[in-house]
Amino acid sequence: MATVAVVAAVSAPAASAAPTYKCASSTKTIDGAGYDGPWPDNWDVTVMTCAARSGGTVYAYAEVRWEGPSTGG
Repeated sequence: MATVAVVAAVSAPAASAAPTYKCASSTKTIDGAGYDGPWPDNWDVTVMTCAARSGGTVYAYAEVRWEGPSTGG
């Protein structure tokens, strides 16, 4: 039982360490093709993907953000 407790104590910090994520992002501008008026109609869309490996497990997530055209008043 003492050996198991020592092994658990030694491996616990490694198991509880948060993985370090590496991220990449890309922003594209999309034109609203159905509008020909005087105001801007472009959408800026940004996608960021992140991934990390911890042992044999890979963690990943993505964020998508967009900003639409401001409406004229």
